[in-house]
Amino acid sequence: MEKSLNLILVLLLLIGCGRDADEIDQSCQDDGPNTVNIRILNLSAFEIIDFNYDNIQTFNSILPGEFTPYMQLETANNVPWSLEMVINGHSIMQRLIDGIGLVELDEACYTFHFFAVETEEGEFIISGKAYLNSDLNGFDPINQYCVELEKSACNPEPNKANIRIRNSTAFDFCNVDIKINNQENAIFGNLASGESTCYMSFESLKRYPLECKFNLGDEEYVIESPNYHEGFEDLSAGFYTYHIYIRRPGHKKGGIVLSTD
Repeated sequence: MEKSLNLILVLLLLIGCGRDADEIDQSCQDDGPNTVNIRILNLSAFEIIDFNYDNIQTFNSILPGEFTPYMQLETANNVPWSLEMVINGHSIMQRLIDGIGLVELDEACYTFHFFAVETEEGEFIISGKAYLNSDLNGFDPINQYCVELEKSACNPEPNKANIRIRNSTAFDFCNVDIKINNQENAIFGNLASGESTCYMSFESLKRYPLECKFNLGDEEYVIESPNYHEGFEDLSAGFYTYHIYIRRPGHKKGGIVLSTD
C-alpha cells in the first residue's frame, strides 16, 4: 500500500512539473495559441524570489537574464495591475502605471520585460511591459570578443561632483562611454552585470548625462537624454551613481536612474 502511494505521488509530481521552459517556448512559437501566453524575462541584475504576476501566477525564482515558463491567460493587458516579489530579502509590492494607457493583448506569445533598479539600500524601482516575442529577434547579449578601450583615469575629489556607473542589468556591458556634458566625456570600460565602476569627478554634473553608449554582443546601445540634461540644475559636490538599465532589448531601449551615495 505504501509503495503504491509513493508511486502515485511521484507520478503526480512529474505531471505537475510539465515540460521545461525551452519546450514550452517552442510550442508557443510553433502552435497558433488560442490564449494569451506570457513569460517573464528578468532584465535586472537581481534574482527575483516569489515573483507574483497580477495575482495570477507566482514563480519561485527568476535568475538574472532568465526566462520563465509561459502563463496562459484568457485576457491580459500589456502592463499588469500589480507585481509582488522579494529582492535581496526585501518584500516589494507595486502597482504599475503605463503612461500611454493599458493595451489589451491579442492571442499570441509575449515576453514581459521586467527590470529592477536599486537606488538606495532597500529601495527599488521596478517596472516592465509585455511585448510580442518578435521584439526579441536577434537579441544576443554575450560579449565574446570585446576589446576594452583605454579607460579614463579615476579621480574622485570630495569638493566636486563625482559619478560612478552601475550596471543594473543581467548582462555584461562592453566599453561604457558617458558624455557627461558638451565639454566632458569619460570612458568607464567594461562592466559586468551588477558591478559598479570607480568614481570620476567633473566640473558640471547633472541628474542625467547627455549620452550613454555601450555594447551588448555586436549591438551598440545609445541612451540619450538631452532634454532631461538641460532641464536640471548642476548637482552639488558629493558622490553619485548612474544606474544603467535595459527595458526593451530587441529595440535597444534603456534608461538611467541617479542615486546619492
